Amino acid sequence: MEMSWDKLADRCQLFVDTNKGLLIELLKEAEMEMARQCDLVEETQKYTMPTPAGSQNLILPQDYKRMTAVWYNGSRLHPMADVEVSLNNSNNFESGTPSHFSIQRHPHGEYLVLDRIPTSGDIKISYSSTLTGKLNANKFLCIFHSGSGFWIDTSLGSALNGLNGNSYIDGVGPTSFTNMQYELSSNNSGQKFTIESGTYPTTSAMIDIQYYRNVAPIIPGQYHKDLCDYAIAIASAKANPEMHNKHLSLWLNNIEKIKNEDADRELIHQIRSEI
Repeated sequence: MEMSWDKLADRCQLFVDTNKGLLIELLKEAEMEMARQCDLVEETQKYTMPTPAGSQNLILPQDYKRMTAVWYNGSRLHPMADVEVSLNNSNNFESGTPSHFSIQRHPHGEYLVLDRIPTSGDIKISYSSTLTGKLNANKFLCIFHSGSGFWIDTSLGSALNGLNGNSYIDGVGPTSFTNMQYELSSNNSGQKFTIESGTYPTTSAMIDIQYYRNVAPIIPGQYHKDLCDYAIAIASAKANPEMHNKHLSLWLNNIEKIKNEDADRELIHQIRSEI
C-alpha cells in the first residue's frame, strides 16, 4: 500500500522525536538511495530519427541507470560490445536499419550508440531509473472512466488533491486536466477523482500526475515502509547509537533482499530469452 511522505514521517516519529520536515527530507534521500542501488523504477523514452546532427549517438536521459530494452520501429535491438562496431572506408557508421546497440560512457554523459544510422523511424528505449532529475511525475492506469470522474489504483486519496496531470492513449497525447479532487474509494476499482477543468482520462489511458513526488514516493508501494528504517537510522545516529545500528541493519538487509529479487527476475528473463 502506498503511503504519503506525511504518513511515513508519522511512522518514523513513533521511534524518534525529530522534526517532521527533516524526516521527510531523509525519507526522500532514502528513496533516491534505494532507486540507485535497486531496479525499482522503469522509464521509457522515444527518439525520432534521424537526429538533428545525423549522429548514431543518442543522449541518454539524466536518470538513466541500466538499459532494459531497445527497439527500432518495433524490432528489438541486441546489445553489442564496442569491439564489435564496424565502420565504412571513411571510418564512419553506415546508414541503414540498426540491429545492435551499445552504451558509451563519457565524463559529460552516457550515449546509446547504434550500429547503423537510420534515416527515418523511431528508437524506443526502456531503462531503469535512478530518479535523478525526475520531474516529480508518476504514472497510473485509468481503470475506469465515468461522466463524473475517473478511477486509478491508489490509496493516497485526498493527499493528491490539487494536483494536475496528463493522459495518453496508445502514446497519443497529452490531454491535460487540473485540480484533482478525491471523491471515494472502492475495493474493486481503486479510488475515484474529479477534476476542475480539462478532459477526463478515458478508460485504459495512461496518466502522469505532476508533482506527485511532493506528496509520496515514486517507488512501488510495497517498499515505502522500508524507507523509514533509513530515516530513523540517520535521525538517531547521535542521540541513540543503539537505535541507529538496529535500523541501519534493517535498511541494509532490505536493500539486499530487493537486489536478490531483482537478480531472480533478471535470471528468469535470461532463461526465457534463451529458450
